[in-house]
Amino acid sequence: MDLIIVRHGRPVRSDDSSDPPLSDNGNEQAQAVSEFLQGEQIDHIVASTMVRAHETAKPLAAALGLEIELRDDIREVDEHRGQYIPGEEMDSDSDFIKQWQDDPMFLFADHGGWEPWKERIVGGFDDIVNNNGGKRVAVFCHGMVMATIYCSILGLDTPFNFLVDYTGIARVKANSAGLRTASSWNETQHVRHLL
Repeated sequence: MDLIIVRHGRPVRSDDSSDPPLSDNGNEQAQAVSEFLQGEQIDHIVASTMVRAHETAKPLAAALGLEIELRDDIREVDEHRGQYIPGEEMDSDSDFIKQWQDDPMFLFADHGGWEPWKERIVGGFDDIVNNNGGKRVAVFCHGMVMATIYCSILGLDTPFNFLVDYTGIARVKANSAGLRTASSWNETQHVRHLL
């Protein structure tokens, strides 16, 4: 089967929620990725239950007449943080950046650490694969989720070497026997004018 994994569009900044909606720019990105993927013969659409991922999936689902399967097990690592600041708006002197520079693995503390986090994400994707044999599935999720899947495929111990742009696309071939092959990372030709 084919997994087309898409990062959400750009959300609004929120100082009181880790689950904000898309910005105007993010909605444009969602429309652009929808138009790009409409010719891909997608059979099923999955999205994280976080608003920014679900909203990014909606234009494609509407265009193809497909329902969106919402999943909690592919939510972003920041789901409990209580705020969302797009990376390009973060102040290099912020407490968050200082913590990250001291120990990037602190991001996974709310999830019991890197290994339990990775296990949850990989388990979610395994379930998607097992339930959709032979299909082409578009999965709308998050940057750290995507990096974690690639780490599991490539046998890496840290997800911090992968950057994915808003509505960047990664492609994975998978089967129910456990084979996972990474075939692309951060495709952005559909959205370069909006990044």
